[in-house]
Parts: sequence; structure tokens; C-alpha cells
Amino acid sequence: MKKTTLTIAMAAMLTLATASFVSADSIGYVDMDVIFSSIKENGTIATSLKEIEKKRETYQKRFEALQEEIEKEKAKKKPSEEKVKTMISEMEAELKPKRDEILKQEMEIQRGIVGKVIETARLEAKKIGVDVVLDKRAVYIGGTDLTEFVIDRLKKNNN
Repeated sequence: MKKTTLTIAMAAMLTLATASFVSADSIGYVDMDVIFSSIKENGTIATSLKEIEKKRETYQKRFEALQEEIEKEKAKKKPSEEKVKTMISEMEAELKPKRDEILKQEMEIQRGIVGKVIETARLEAKKIGVDVVLDKRAVYIGGTDLTEFVIDRLKKNNN
């Protein structure tokens, strides 16, 4: 009798588990790395990123030039420790605002991209009938890949 009751209970639990699984939301995913790569190659965002890259290169060249001046001072027979410290402080004072500006611009662009991707993924998911959208890294098996749909819509909206 106990075996029968246990078997019925197990069957009921399996039935409930299967029923809840069947009614689960449909899941989609997007590959953010692929989307970011695609976005960086096209449109106004690509132009903004190229401008930031130019600023970064200018920053790097200036940093290297100042670093070279400091190394020359250190290489002298009697380098002035005070002068080297002053040169380093001046370099940091000159370059820190530029570095901070570059980082701020990059963060603003990334926030904007993520916002656009999320909104576009939401619209594409609704159109296809997907209830939940995750980053690809969170999905091991199954789900509907919305990456190309999102990229296509972003390209259409960008032109």
C-alpha cells in the first residue's frame, strides 16, 4: 500500500513538474558581443567611437612624449629628483582630465548602445512571441537566437 501511494505521489509530482515546464515562458537570447561588433562598424555610433579612438591615440602619443621627457631627465648624470617629481605631477595634471573625458564619453556611448539593444530586443521578442530575452552567456541549451533580428532592426533604424 505504501509503495502504491508513493508511486502515485511521484507520478503526481512529475505531472505537475511537466505541466509547469510546458507553461514556462518562451526564452530568447542575444549575443551582445556580436551586436557590439556590428554596431561599431556601422552608423553614427561607429563615427562617435572613431572620434573617441582618435582622442585616445592623441592622449597616448602625448603620454609617451611626456614619459620620454621624464626618462631623459632620469638618465642625466645628476638627475634632479625634485624636477622629475614635478614633471610627473604636471604630466598627471595634464593627462587626467583628458583620460576622464575619454572614459566618460565611452560610458555614455555604451549606455546608449545597451539601451537601444534592450529596446530593440524587446520589440523583436514581442514580434516573434518570445517572453524572456537573456544574454547568450546565460543560456546553455535551447532558446531562440534573436541576435540577427536585433542587428537588422538596429541597422534599419540607424539609416
